[in-house]
Amino acid sequence: MRAQLRAAAEFVAALSVVAALLFAVLTLWEPVRVAGLSMSPALLPGDLVIVRKAARPRQGSIVLVRASPHGAVLHRVVAIAMDGAITTRGDANPIDDREKVHAAQIVGVVERVIPAGTMLKRWRDSREVGYHDGSTEQHETMTETTQSVAQSEQGWVQR
Repeated sequence: MRAQLRAAAEFVAALSVVAALLFAVLTLWEPVRVAGLSMSPALLPGDLVIVRKAARPRQGSIVLVRASPHGAVLHRVVAIAMDGAITTRGDANPIDDREKVHAAQIVGVVERVIPAGTMLKRWRDSREVGYHDGSTEQHETMTETTQSVAQSEQGWVQR
């Protein structure tokens, strides 16, 4: 009986440690999947970025912005004004974003990029070259994937 209680206590303790670590990780970082092309070539649709919450943005860093009319957007910091207003722009966009970003709208700074979209693009490009058996089934599947990625709006992210 004591062995069972001891085992249960150890299990609860281990579960508590895992829960505390998970809580700490989720409050410090936020994973975000890229859905648009506005940050191309730095970020491609399908890439996963790890955003460090409450990190101070600097000029040149990529930030996750949550603004009411646009939702969540990943863009690069172009300039920081003396009053704290931040100018952002997507790498693929020719002009800066019209609206200035305030510190309260910034969720955090991109800390890591997991290039899943880049790997998918390389795989897709290599698969579209041709098929030895003459089948078109794989090509049609890849075409649907390409079209769904192309239809996503530029600059938006999905969680």
